[in-house]
Amino acid sequence: MTDQNTQTRRALLAAGGAAGVGLLAGCLGGESEAIEVDYDEFPDFDPLDPEYPQPAGRLIEAGFARASIEELEENFEPRDEPRYGRAPRDPEEADEIIDPDPLVFAWTPGEEQQVYEEGLDPLVENIEAETDREVEVQVIDSYAAMVEAFRSERLHIARVAAGNVPFAVNMTGAVPFAMPYGDETFGNRLWVITRIDNDEINTVDDLVDREVVHTEQTSGSGHLEPSLYLEEQEGIVPGEDYEITFSGGHFRSVRGIYLGDYEVGPVAGPIPEVMDDDDEITAEELKVIWAGPFARPLGPMCYQYNLPEEVREGIERAHFEYEYGDTDLYEIVNRFDTFAPIDYATHYDPVLQVQQEQEIEYTEDNIDDE
Repeated sequence: MTDQNTQTRRALLAAGGAAGVGLLAGCLGGESEAIEVDYDEFPDFDPLDPEYPQPAGRLIEAGFARASIEELEENFEPRDEPRYGRAPRDPEEADEIIDPDPLVFAWTPGEEQQVYEEGLDPLVENIEAETDREVEVQVIDSYAAMVEAFRSERLHIARVAAGNVPFAVNMTGAVPFAMPYGDETFGNRLWVITRIDNDEINTVDDLVDREVVHTEQTSGSGHLEPSLYLEEQEGIVPGEDYEITFSGGHFRSVRGIYLGDYEVGPVAGPIPEVMDDDDEITAEELKVIWAGPFARPLGPMCYQYNLPEEVREGIERAHFEYEYGDTDLYEIVNRFDTFAPIDYATHYDPVLQVQQEQEIEYTEDNIDDE
C-alpha cells in the first residue's frame, strides 16, 4: 500500500476519536410496526457470489451470519511467516523444558468465566486423561494478567481472544494450535446494516456524507477492520467520506440501528445473538448492504511452548480427538462442539494486517482488556 493510504488510515483514527461516543443504543428509539418483507424485491442470494442489499433474515436463514468451517481452509491464503511480529516460539528450540503438575488452564477473561467453569469440565477431564496430569482451572481477570502468567510460565493452557493472540505470541511462549467452533460454523461475518425500510441506503456508496456508527475505537471487528476493508475494497474512507460515531459495542449498534437511534453501521454479524437476548428485535426489519470478504477465526486455544512433547501431544488429542456436542461445553460454553487445527500466520493474518496498519506495539499498555 502507498504511504498516502497509510497516512489516510492514521488520520481516520484521529477522526474517529473526534467523533466521540454516541448515545447508548435503545435510549431514544421507540417501538416500530412490524414490516412484511418480500424477498423477491431483493437480488437472489448466492453465498459464493452475494449481491447486496439483502434482508438480514434471509442471510441468517442461509447461515451467512457466520462462516462454514470449510472456509477456514478455502478462504485463507497460506503464509509461511506472520506478516507482522514474530512467529510462535518453536517447541523444538526450547532452552528449558518445564513439566508442571498441575497444568494451569484459563478461559478468556471476563465475568462469564464463573458461568463457564462447569461447562469446561469435559475438556479439562480429557486433558487430564491424555496428559496424565491434573488440570487446575484458574480465573484470570484481564488479558494483561494472562499475558504475564504465560510469560512467567505460571499458565500452561488458555483460550485467548483473536485480537489479543498476537500479544500472547509476541510477548510470551504461547502457541495457538486450535480454534473452537460449533455446528460447522465459526466466527462472525462483518456486515454493514441498516433498517430494511431505509430506501436511501442500499450500497456502501450511500454511506458518503452520512453519520455511520462503529462499535468502539479499539474494536478490531467493529472499527479497525471495517475501516481497513471499506477503504481497500470499496474506496470508502471512514472518517473522511463519512463521519464516525461510536455506540459502545456490537449489540448496542444492532439495537440502535433497529430502533432508529443510528442509521447505519458495521457490525460483526451478532444479530442472532441479539435476537436471542432481546425479543423486541427481529432480523426481518434489518438489511445488509455489504459484507466483508470472510469471517476471521474465533480466539484460539494456546499452550506454553516449552511443555514436554508428550504433554503437548496429549493436550492436542484432548481437543482434536473428542466430540463435545453432547457435553456441557456445547450447552454452556458458546455451543462449541469441535476444535479445528489452526496456523497462526495463516488464519490470524486478518488480525495482523489491521495491527500492522495501525503500527501496534506489543506492549502491556496496548493490550485490549475489553
